[in-house]
Amino acid sequence: MPTTKQQPKPSGPTLVVPGERAVLLSHREYQLARAQGNGLDGYDLVMRNPEDADAAGQPLSEEDRWQPIPAVKYLKHRAMEWREAASLDELPTQWQELAQGRDPFPQAGD
Repeated sequence: MPTTKQQPKPSGPTLVVPGERAVLLSHREYQLARAQGNGLDGYDLVMRNPEDADAAGQPLSEEDRWQPIPAVKYLKHRAMEWREAASLDELPTQWQELAQGRDPFPQAGD
C-alpha cells in the first residue's frame, strides 16, 4: 500500500485571531496564510487601487488608494491591476502602524 508523504504545516505567526478578520500587508503574508491551509476567508489583503479618482470623479488620496480587499479576491483584483505593497515604506501610515511586531516584507536574501 503506497504511503503519502504529508507536508508539514508551516510554523509561523498565526495572523488570525478567532472571531476577527486579519489584515495581511504583503504578498509574503498572503502566502503564509495560504500555506497554513485554513483558507483565506478570514483575511483581507491591503492592495492599491490603480484608479486616480473615485466613482464620482473625485481624486483619491494616497491613503484612500490603499484598501483592504478580501484575500479570496486577490487574483481578481490583480487582474484589474490592483497590487500589494512591495515594502513597508510604500504603505500609508495607518497600515505601517499595523505592521508593528510583524515582519510582512522579505528581507534581502529571504
